Amino acid sequence: MTLSEKQQLFTIMVANLIHWAEEHGYRLTFGEAYRTPEQAALNAKKGSGITNSLHTRRLA
Repeated sequence: MTLSEKQQLFTIMVANLIHWAEEHGYRLTFGEAYRTPEQAALNAKKGSGITNSLHTRRLA
């Protein structure tokens, strides 16, 4: 599966999660949906993340 195909599948899965959450009274935000590699490295250095985060590939 290509990265683009993974991103497309992830988007559908997130949409399903959003619908489920709304139906069950939850509210969601996308405050940390994408991280630059630089931000991921800083988070890893602080101990609050990992360098090779899926956020940098738009898969988290």
